[in-house]
Amino acid sequence: MRRFFGAAAVAAGFLGFAGLFLQPTAAAAAPGDDDSGKGIVYLIRGGLNIFSTGMDEIADKLRERGVDARTLGQAAWRDAASEAAERYEEAPQPIVFVGHSFGANAAVLAADQLGWSEIPVALIILFDPTEVLKVPYNVERLLNYVSVDSLGYNVDVWAAPGFAGKVENVLHPDVNHIQIDDDEAIQDKAVGEIVKAVGNGARAAAD
Repeated sequence: MRRFFGAAAVAAGFLGFAGLFLQPTAAAAAPGDDDSGKGIVYLIRGGLNIFSTGMDEIADKLRERGVDARTLGQAAWRDAASEAAERYEEAPQPIVFVGHSFGANAAVLAADQLGWSEIPVALIILFDPTEVLKVPYNVERLLNYVSVDSLGYNVDVWAAPGFAGKVENVLHPDVNHIQIDDDEAIQDKAVGEIVKAVGNGARAAAD
């Protein structure tokens, strides 16, 4: 809404996919039988659910390390929050939300929904959100990866009332809004942070 950067021009070529954008939900990809490691991790794609392919790549890397990582479109964030709550109540584990662009905005909304049930969120990782966001009180830590396109725009991340965790804004002036979630080095940093957040049951990333 506030900005589209270069994505607006690209998205214009995909107007034929408008029906896909209007889909109310996108089913989360359930992991296989071998992906039953610790953690409740959701990675949320941005607009049209056809960009933000880096979310899928990060999920693949996490599943290789035994982390139960699932991807979805930004319109399905309510479903993800509800499912995360059910899974947490059945077996409490660290919850992590990751998102790119509109998916980053949705990641914070999902965490906020869990806050109404007083369910903690161990980590949120944002890849270039498009709006000013307030981190809800139930979040322990938030990492905000910022591209060159966001510099100078008012898209800061603020603490909501009651938040006592940690917010870290990490600037990446060498990549733009479209590139940031696909950058392998940034992906690997995110994977390492998620593995640490979910704790035992996830294998450390290989050097």
